[in-house]
Amino acid sequence: MKLHIRLRTFVPLALALLALAGARPALAQRANLSFESPSSEDPQRPRDWKLQGAGYHWALDTIAHHGKLSLRLSRPRAGGSCGLSQTVSARDLTATRVRLSGYVRTRDATGGTAGLALVVWGSGPLPLYMETMMHAGATGSQDWTRYEIELPLPRDAERVEFGGHFNAAGTAWFDGLELEIVTDTAISDPVRDYVQRALDLMQTHSMRRDSIDWSSFRADAWELVRGTTTVPALYPVLERLVRKMEDGHSLFIRPSTEQSRTIAPPGGELIGERIGYLRVPGFGTADSTLSTAYADSLQRTIRNLELAGVCGWIVDLRGNGGGNMWPMIAGVGPLLGGNPVGWFVRPTGAREHWSYEGGAGLYNGRPLAKVSGTGYVSRDPEAPVAVLTGPGTASSGEAVVVAFRARPNTMSFGEATSGMSTANESFEMGDGGRLLITTSVYVDRAGVRYGAPIKPDVTLPVGREAPTSTDAVASAARSWVEAHAACARSGALPPR
Repeated sequence: MKLHIRLRTFVPLALALLALAGARPALAQRANLSFESPSSEDPQRPRDWKLQGAGYHWALDTIAHHGKLSLRLSRPRAGGSCGLSQTVSARDLTATRVRLSGYVRTRDATGGTAGLALVVWGSGPLPLYMETMMHAGATGSQDWTRYEIELPLPRDAERVEFGGHFNAAGTAWFDGLELEIVTDTAISDPVRDYVQRALDLMQTHSMRRDSIDWSSFRADAWELVRGTTTVPALYPVLERLVRKMEDGHSLFIRPSTEQSRTIAPPGGELIGERIGYLRVPGFGTADSTLSTAYADSLQRTIRNLELAGVCGWIVDLRGNGGGNMWPMIAGVGPLLGGNPVGWFVRPTGAREHWSYEGGAGLYNGRPLAKVSGTGYVSRDPEAPVAVLTGPGTASSGEAVVVAFRARPNTMSFGEATSGMSTANESFEMGDGGRLLITTSVYVDRAGVRYGAPIKPDVTLPVGREAPTSTDAVASAARSWVEAHAACARSGALPPR
């Protein structure tokens, strides 16, 4: 099944996410990893550590796991994130991996987690590797628990950051951190099998499989997993490997990582007397019950607005970051017109069509999402439609953009989309993890091929504010719809 899930990876600078690099156990005492030495400038703060992040209070505390002191972080309410860190040079290290361990304790931690954080930097502005335990840290009220994370230390590593993160309301304590280098190059059998399966899937299914030097790609992959003995320690490597395919849309999704669901409920409103405004947000789950509810909501909005006498439509996709395209197609289906409404085209030239029929979004004729009833039939399927797009329109959101392309009486407004107008397919990895591999590009009903940002017919600045039905882009779209012949005619559509 093609879900076209888009996950955004946030790298808050506040997490100073971590700096480590020449880690040896002996470094622990010199670097104050157990927080036993107060700062000479402020005895309530630990020596050698820096903290980044607003709204948090930090201080030394006598609730300790190692020695007499620990570091306490607290925040009265959730929102934002905080990181404590140190940085060391990695240039002189001869190691395959770097490992950080330590103890974390929480009290009433809600809305986030507390955990360790480790980042390996090269010469570029983005990390080579990063591990923050965002989905696996301590929550609620939890006694001292030992955690351990590790990352590859490739030859192009320049520095390492290490420490902890806290992005919840409540209180967290950190103590007994230890930084080690791993020189062993052995790979465990489970790791070897996992990597082999991932590489085979990429080479077999990637849209770019004919343009990648797989001998070099595989050699680099095996180099990066030297010394890896557990499958979870592979996850940061797989996240980097899928980026190396450079298709802009492939992802590795870790086990137990929940996908974002609907960002905002779909719906709409009447603008003026006769323009229907339809908001189509992202939808990030394959749950059939939620999928049906999403499609029902869109079709119910279309029906209600047509009963109010609309003569044309504005379909707002500016906030649609992607997810599962099929409930979107099912929901807006009454406005799409004739079939097919789009295609997936593989590198071989094989074509798989999308269509809408009887309340269902169909993939090669097979329904993948459907409304709860028979589906609403528009009273004017050729009514003018203005489609609103912007940089926040991505992946499955772009699929809906393509579905409206080449439809008669249709015009798009705003800015170019994000450029994920490609399809990815999900492959299970056996431990709950999934590889989403980009396998094809979108093609519209007129045969135009995408795979890059989709430019609108009328370019207007979208801005950073949340889209509304009355902002500048929506207002320009409204003027176009109102000037259309269907809206110039007097009177509304007759009721059924």
